[in-house]
Amino acid sequence: MINRDTLVISNPGTGKTTMISNEVINLIKEGVKPEKILCITFTNNAVGELQKSIDKLLIDNKIKNVTAYDVNIYTFHALAFQELFQSKAEKNIVSYNIARYLIYKKLRDLEAFNYGREYVIEDIVPKLENAIRYIKSFGIMPVDIAKNRDIIMESLRKKYNSGIVRNIGLEEEEYLFDYFYQAFNYYEENKENPDFNDLLFQFQKLEDKKTYEYVFVDELQDVNDIESRIAMSTGNVKFLVGDRKQSIFGFQGGALSVFNSLIGNSGIEKKDLKINYRSTETILAYSKQYYLKFENDVPELENFRGTNKNGNKVKIVEVDSPEESVMEIINSIPVSSGNIGIIARTNSQIDTISSLLDRYSIDYSSDSNVHTINQAKKDITAFLKGILYDRPDDIINAMVTPFSGISLKEAFKIAESLRSEENTIDLFDSSNPFFSLRNKELSRENIMDLFESRIFPIASSISREYFLTAATVKSSIGEFFDAERDYTRKNFFDFLDLSYSENSSKSGNSRIILTTVHKAKGREFDNVIYLPKKPRKSDTYIDIIVSSIIEEIKRINVDDELKNESVRIDFVAFTRAKEELWVCTNRREAPNYLIPEYSEMVAYENIPEKQEVTVPGKYNEAYLQFVSGDYNGAKETLSSKENWLKNIIYEFFQNKNVLSFSLISIENPFFMLKNNILKLNEKTDALYYGLNAHEMAESLYKNEIKNELLGNVDKQILSNIESVVNQIKSGFNMEQIEAEVSAIARINQMFEEFSGQPDNIMFFGKIDAVFSDGKKYVILDYKTDKTIEKASHHRVQLLAYKILYSIKNNINPENIDTAIGYISMRGKINTHENTSGLIYKQPDKRSEDSLKKYISKFLEYKSNPDKFIEDYLKQPSEDTLYERLAELLK
Repeated sequence: MINRDTLVISNPGTGKTTMISNEVINLIKEGVKPEKILCITFTNNAVGELQKSIDKLLIDNKIKNVTAYDVNIYTFHALAFQELFQSKAEKNIVSYNIARYLIYKKLRDLEAFNYGREYVIEDIVPKLENAIRYIKSFGIMPVDIAKNRDIIMESLRKKYNSGIVRNIGLEEEEYLFDYFYQAFNYYEENKENPDFNDLLFQFQKLEDKKTYEYVFVDELQDVNDIESRIAMSTGNVKFLVGDRKQSIFGFQGGALSVFNSLIGNSGIEKKDLKINYRSTETILAYSKQYYLKFENDVPELENFRGTNKNGNKVKIVEVDSPEESVMEIINSIPVSSGNIGIIARTNSQIDTISSLLDRYSIDYSSDSNVHTINQAKKDITAFLKGILYDRPDDIINAMVTPFSGISLKEAFKIAESLRSEENTIDLFDSSNPFFSLRNKELSRENIMDLFESRIFPIASSISREYFLTAATVKSSIGEFFDAERDYTRKNFFDFLDLSYSENSSKSGNSRIILTTVHKAKGREFDNVIYLPKKPRKSDTYIDIIVSSIIEEIKRINVDDELKNESVRIDFVAFTRAKEELWVCTNRREAPNYLIPEYSEMVAYENIPEKQEVTVPGKYNEAYLQFVSGDYNGAKETLSSKENWLKNIIYEFFQNKNVLSFSLISIENPFFMLKNNILKLNEKTDALYYGLNAHEMAESLYKNEIKNELLGNVDKQILSNIESVVNQIKSGFNMEQIEAEVSAIARINQMFEEFSGQPDNIMFFGKIDAVFSDGKKYVILDYKTDKTIEKASHHRVQLLAYKILYSIKNNINPENIDTAIGYISMRGKINTHENTSGLIYKQPDKRSEDSLKKYISKFLEYKSNPDKFIEDYLKQPSEDTLYERLAELLK
């Protein structure tokens, strides 16, 4: 029987869940009441596994009148919630969705970023929410940051000046710190309920909280400081189980220093679990030697061994595309070899791999958000926007989702008339399955009715994952109406785009399981295909804000806490494998994973080509119409033998005799089909911004600017245009002679390679500005890009314009120079400034080769449209519209 505090260092696969269960059973057999025993673990899944294990042992030991539910088995947060709110009215916890929404609302109002909205929502806000959660796990609040602002800023500048941040300027970093503080403060002031960190702190402060005779804590290596204090103060005798080699939740506040301090505590008895019952000896030896490359003082590894056979060597797969190599490895594993765990390091890898698995029609399950789930959410959002907004772009995007109830053929016909302004929205037949749903007010009742009458029936016909995603989105919408008082469409769609469910997954009992390292903790697979991803060598602009805050307020070095975490992540992934382990990485990293005695390099050269997608008709046009109530439309679609989409493609290429750079430089066939052939391109804010800037440049040349009518942003852009113009005037001693110049020439005049092309195929371009001294010329192209990252692409465009202008005016091309004028350069973080820049570098041989390649490819499609269709089917896009069009093209 346990009679003193004990720390068990449990190497992977050594049966710690079984050990904890046995100790609980022994206590019950000794007469300890189950309600006096507390078991704390980290996830609901782990709670379920422990309950199942204890129940089994209760039955095996013939202990009656006791079940696992009599033992207190909780996560840390569930324990706190139970203690705090068991006798009070229903209490809610701030969800991740609400947290992200509040953070985004503040950042939106501050106009904090110059990134596109989608990137801020999908990438930046989740990182900031996680950073706030991490900081709070140390007990740091906005008031603490405000009190220590000066020393934090000093630390921040030192870190920045050391060169560890490479992607923004110092002024941007300082602005971001203030934006971060304001978002954190706004979140704390506006959340109406406690969040998960608040739960733990409130629980710890309780003076009369319940104590237990025995407390078991699993995964001790991942507890943070407050969780450690809860564990140590909640019971008389503590039984702590963990493994520092498996500490991989540092990003959530897990503090390895807590575990190390307990190892050094002489008042705690120490035990080791060193016999692994899971993996082959070869996999264990490989994992052990890999870990010891980075850390030497690991005594618990000295006698770490297994009970299984030696097994095959670990295979280190070095390839250019690790994700694609997974397909070939799967094909090489016999079904008789058991299940396969594909373990990725990041969610972006999950998205890529799931897309590939779907492309090759490989059945799998996943506990993570796969690409089909992400796309389903986008489809639902696009559909709702078309219902609630009157903008033609939103209506067109909604009509091509599976939920519109109309065929794609009809959707494109309506889209064409809307684009050409032949019809206004209110002229369309209200009996149309899509337009009959419009003109609804934004209310809970109306949106929920849309889900019941249209979204759920369609989603259930597509796939189980699609339907479950729809259910998750509906739940998120309910959360919005519960939390928000200002029911604007802007707020509604911001919340919807930010919403995320940790429970979204591709469920099933497939032989192949796709997961991340963090979700694979506690699991095992017969075969493991692991895709490591090394952490960046430079910190992000968010990282150094977080580390500066924690180091200056708590005097804790974050780098020490996270040291070698990537090695521990690798170790956890390796030790999930029972029989076979593949490590798939790029050629540069592969040698770092080679342990010669226990592993071997393997090159998979026969990775399948990106074959035609074999979609099993899940977006059946007629069925989608039928479910939406358009029975006549469904009947017509079924009876039609016309391949209208192929006819549109053939007609487009046959009649398209005037080429432009924006057309030929589209390398993805899906985007060309969507935006240019079907004309579904959306007019974005960036497009309008650019058009406005170009109009201002033309007006400046014509002396038509009315300064008193300009806003502050336009005045800054105008100033930047003037700066670029003056640089060319002074640098080349030239004057501007033209603006918005149209130039057109026959393709067969542009390059010798195209001399055989017919005279009716032309190339057209519009040149922003031309300068001259009477002999030499400079063609200027204005750009509103934030950075110069696309300069090489712009030079290809300028080469085309140079050739056109030369032919139009019979000027020797050698007398024409080109320049790119950046008139709205701005950083990633909004410092309320934008600047100008001028690049004189001329198009080179690479530019010429690119332009010829673009023209050649389009001419190939023009002469053989079936080649375009073939390329379309070989280059899948993670977009539902792509799949629906692909079904029509086969």
